[in-house]
Amino acid sequence: MKHFELSNSLLKDPPSLRKRMRDDGYLFFRELLPRDDVLAVTQRILEFFRAAGWLRAGSQLMHGLTDHAPIREGEQDWRPVYAKVQALESFHRLKLDQNVRRVMEDLFQEPAFPLPLTIARIAWPRDNVNNTQPHQDWLYVGGSTEIISCWATSASMWAGCASSRAATRRVFWHRDWLPGPGATPLMLTRPSTGCRPITARGICSCSKR
Repeated sequence: MKHFELSNSLLKDPPSLRKRMRDDGYLFFRELLPRDDVLAVTQRILEFFRAAGWLRAGSQLMHGLTDHAPIREGEQDWRPVYAKVQALESFHRLKLDQNVRRVMEDLFQEPAFPLPLTIARIAWPRDNVNNTQPHQDWLYVGGSTEIISCWATSASMWAGCASSRAATRRVFWHRDWLPGPGATPLMLTRPSTGCRPITARGICSCSKR
């Protein structure tokens, strides 16, 4: 498993950016989204988790520590919390960031727009069986093949949560993380791990106009 190749140096070189996308199938950026906006959304999401009793009692909110048993996507206890995340305007507004749009339009070489589908992934530590399995988003999003999926972490990361195979046409931007196996955005971290929280969320899928 290789670390992602950082592409920030190509942001002002669209032809090289497109070439790397064709060759590698993904682009990896740091600090592409405004830090304060990302952390503000992270805080709101973690507040929902705390209200639901998912976070460790007495722990610092932004550490995102949990000693709660995993809750599966689609379960009764998961649905009201996820509904609150989806109701956050600030969560959906991130995909409209000018830096995201600029990257997409440089790749497509024409105006691009974010699709309305915005997904948050909530994954639990030591629950690899139920984490997101390898896949291509186009099979689920449908529509044109000229679509690029974007994912962003919502906190600093001390462990890996995503991977990409060459030519899968995925775009990633992250603040500070170490890539690793699996694809498990938006994670809570158990206190016993001694790690900072691993949190991430899907920002958007973009397509040509």
